[in-house]
Amino acid sequence: MHSPLEKKINEYMGNIHTILHNDASYLNEPLFVNQLLDRMELLKRSFVLMNADTDDVYLYQDRLAGISSHTEATMEWVAEFNNNAIKSASSFSSLTENFFMLNDLFQTSRNLIKSFYPVS
Repeated sequence: MHSPLEKKINEYMGNIHTILHNDASYLNEPLFVNQLLDRMELLKRSFVLMNADTDDVYLYQDRLAGISSHTEATMEWVAEFNNNAIKSASSFSSLTENFFMLNDLFQTSRNLIKSFYPVS
């Protein structure tokens, strides 16, 4: 059974994959797509590793902070990508919005956990 957090992550990752699959504009930039998929895979692997640390809430918080900062860096990387063809794609705003939602999900989860288990 998947946790609510994992369900939302899968939803946002699925949305990003669908955007890349359905919009042919991204075919002109295979480097962008490959790097984006690599970054998404790193996020997914980090999330799996984080779930193995559920016994230590402080280590879990640290891993969640790392995932959040990586998601934020990926979101900024997507937003700053300097190819005008990609930025003019009709789905580019949806792509950045999904990364924003992923980042917000991780930040909110971390803040919620910190409210119950403040760092000493």
